[in-house]
Amino acid sequence: MLDVDGLRVELRRGPVKSVRLGVRPDGSVRLSAPSRAPEQRLRDFVREHRQWLVEQKDRQDARRAPADHLRHGGRVRLWGRWLEVVREHGSRAGAQVREGRVHIVAPDDAAAERAVERLRRREIGARVEAIAPALEQRVGRAPVAYRYRMMVSRWGTCNVVSRHITLNTWLVQRPPDELEYVLVHELAHLVERGHGPRFRAVMDAALPGWRGIRERLQSEAPPQP
Repeated sequence: MLDVDGLRVELRRGPVKSVRLGVRPDGSVRLSAPSRAPEQRLRDFVREHRQWLVEQKDRQDARRAPADHLRHGGRVRLWGRWLEVVREHGSRAGAQVREGRVHIVAPDDAAAERAVERLRRREIGARVEAIAPALEQRVGRAPVAYRYRMMVSRWGTCNVVSRHITLNTWLVQRPPDELEYVLVHELAHLVERGHGPRFRAVMDAALPGWRGIRERLQSEAPPQP
C-alpha cells in the first residue's frame, strides 16, 4: 500500500509497460506499475491524477444504492420496496418480516446489522430455491451449490472450476427480476466462460429482455456496508 498525501493506494507491480490507475466500485484505488518503476515516480503520478481520482470516486458514490437504516422508524429495502423498521431492545438478536414491516430485536447496532444480514440470506435463499430449478432447466446447467455473501463490487460470481455460484445478499434490495437476471447470467457462465456470442445466445434463449434488466441493475452499485 502507498500513502500519497493521505490517500491509500494499492500498488501492484508486474510485467506491464505503463502505469495504470483505477478506482474500484467500492471506492478503493489501485495502481498497476512496471516492476522497476521508482516509487517516487508512482507517487508523482498519483498526485498528477488526484482530481481525476476524486471525480471517479464521486461517480461511484453517486451509483451506490442507499443502505438500510436499522433504527426504530427507519427502513429496510426488500425486493424493490422500502419497509418500515420496528426495533426493540433484547439480548437475543433476530429480524423478521411481519405485516409489511421489518421487526428487529437486538442489544446494539452491530447485532441488529448481523440479524438483518441473516434475514437477507434467508430471503435470497428462499427466493433462489423457488426460481432456480426452472432457470437451470432453461440454461441447461446447474451449479454444485449456491452461496450467499455480502459484496461491494459484484452482484454475483461463478467459479467455473468448482461450479459454485455466489450471490450478493444485497440483491434482496432489488426487484425480483434483477435476481433472476443475475442467476441466469451466472448459470450461463457454466456454458461459456466469457461474454461473447455464445454467452449472449444462452442469455437470449433463457431470458429474453435481459439487456434492459441488466441496464437497470447496473445503474446502481451494491450499498457500502
